[in-house]
Amino acid sequence: DEPATHAGLTFQESYRTVVFWKIAIGFFFISAIIAGLLINLVPLLIDRDMTAMAAAKIAGVLGFSVLFGRIGVGFLIDHFRAPLVAAVMFSATAIGCLLLTLDSAPTWVVYVAVITLGLSAAAEIDLVAFLVSRFFGLKAYGKIYGSQLSVFYLGAAAGPLAIGMSFDMFGGYQQALYAGIVILLFGAIVIGGLGKPRDFPE
Repeated sequence: DEPATHAGLTFQESYRTVVFWKIAIGFFFISAIIAGLLINLVPLLIDRDMTAMAAAKIAGVLGFSVLFGRIGVGFLIDHFRAPLVAAVMFSATAIGCLLLTLDSAPTWVVYVAVITLGLSAAAEIDLVAFLVSRFFGLKAYGKIYGSQLSVFYLGAAAGPLAIGMSFDMFGGYQQALYAGIVILLFGAIVIGGLGKPRDFPE
């Protein structure tokens, strides 16, 4: 049998579009800050004068928020535009970073901040996959998604290193959190501004 043909852009056509680079650049920075915060979460909380046990307990909430995020993001993008969902989630995580910069914030505020981080961590890869399928179609989905995922993981590798270097330079995580606020809002604007996807009639 002849292989099924799908509508959409070729890989060469995709990387000549502005949308391709918006998705790549937006998620490079988003993955960098989220991965960096995830890996450094317990030492970050200890740096806030929490005990190691209290920090580990709060970090344990991540698992539940990631699970909920996986299910929740699927529900949301079925009912709302995916770029809008991404913008709201990443903006919420930016607020979470802001909450973590506050001195003497109550424990429940820290829980809220960690939950927003877990939700975005759950949503980011799913959003990349969904956006690629909607904006570029399925004709060269594997190549396009693979290239976007490569950029995504470059960011995820660079983020923890950058936050670690920031800690060594400044002796704390405040500067990394301030940077995270700016980066997440930048990503929310870039991804949220993707517009409507193309129509790819079969």
